[in-house]
Amino acid sequence: MRTHLKASKFVVVKAGTSTVSHDDGTPSLPRLGAIVEAVSQLMRQGTKVILVSSGAVGCGRSVLRKQAALHRTLRDHMKSQEVTEGAGYSAAAAAAGQLALMSLYETLFATQEIEPSQFLVTRRDFVDEACRKNLQHSIQAIMDVGMVPIINENDAVSGNAGYSEVPDGCFSDNDGLAALVAKLVGADCLIMLTDVEGLYDRPPSEAGARLVREVHPASLKDWKFGGISKGGRGGMEAKVNAALGALEVGVKSVVLASGSEKEVLQRVLAGDDVGTYFSNDIARKPSLDEGNPLEAVGQSARRAARALQALEAGDRTKILQAIASKLRAAAPAILAANAAD
Repeated sequence: MRTHLKASKFVVVKAGTSTVSHDDGTPSLPRLGAIVEAVSQLMRQGTKVILVSSGAVGCGRSVLRKQAALHRTLRDHMKSQEVTEGAGYSAAAAAAGQLALMSLYETLFATQEIEPSQFLVTRRDFVDEACRKNLQHSIQAIMDVGMVPIINENDAVSGNAGYSEVPDGCFSDNDGLAALVAKLVGADCLIMLTDVEGLYDRPPSEAGARLVREVHPASLKDWKFGGISKGGRGGMEAKVNAALGALEVGVKSVVLASGSEKEVLQRVLAGDDVGTYFSNDIARKPSLDEGNPLEAVGQSARRAARALQALEAGDRTKILQAIASKLRAAAPAILAANAAD
């Protein structure tokens, strides 16, 4: 059912906070570098790509913490006075972090000889007809000269912490923004990268949770969603709503996948069975992962690899040495089993 993804010529990629940043808000260079390399490869192959990127607020918090520490007086340090996050702190963090995030994107894309451009938008840019048309024309002009548009909400202006009442045609997070951008430019496909492998039939932290491979909009009634990832604002429910909204306005397909998956963008657009695929052209009953033992082993191996990668070098070495020692001790049994097989 995913074979037509190979024909996608206009793709919007949304990279969530949990994909572009670590838990402390600092940028994840391996994941960002992989996204930039994949986007550049797609562009060289003739695919139009727009990147909707979160992460500015997280980056900005790190900048503000450092600057606050440098700005404090000796008396403040002696009194151990901590900087509090008052009203407007997240908006200020967005202002501080946006430059850092874009500077990083500029450096990474420079290695691919591609120039990025920045668009900071608010919901007014999609509600006001003149603003919407100007945004549309500006994006097209940027893409006509081979640059990649990088779009984010202008949190420093909007102060958006998730709108409680969102009018039609607006967004409350970057998931909704990505869907609106896909509609605005007439994209074939929307790919949303997050910190889980896709949509599960229940919160993935619960025992027995199964990955949903394919979803028809009509099958999601009364679905139970998990919480919001650390540093993010949308959560899985927002991603699913954004996916459904994109399908309603004519985007042919939406894929929700893990930003940590190796070559995830290339694999999605090759039609591989990666993440969760949303479409109006599939069966109305969700296609669940039925507990294939090989798939379960593969998922466990991927989770363990990511956990291992997050450790310090010394800790990784100790774990690998312990595994090697166990394998050597069990070598006779392993060789005997292989011979019997």
